Amino acid sequence: MALQIEVKSISVTGSSISTGLIITFGLKCWLEGADPIIDDPVINQPFPGYVKTGIPGKTAEELLTEAVKIIKTRMQNCIDKYNREQVLLASTMLETARAWLETNMEG
Repeated sequence: MALQIEVKSISVTGSSISTGLIITFGLKCWLEGADPIIDDPVINQPFPGYVKTGIPGKTAEELLTEAVKIIKTRMQNCIDKYNREQVLLASTMLETARAWLETNMEG
């Protein structure tokens, strides 16, 4: 299932790269074809990450790149989890279970 993806920079907490930073990006995803202006996203989540400091031989850019790669992996895992859940929700087995529950409830 294809999603429209938007990533925004939300915040940077900390005084400098030399003392460590927490960077936060926001992930929003909409179903393909949705209008982001009027439709709610199916995923709307912040992803903070710590930029480590004091690592010998690493530049500030390298440290930031490493933190962003970790955040990217966490974002992708979130998207993959959503897609797996959608496959299960659309399964015949789950629909059969839902119909059985509905039929067997007493009102």
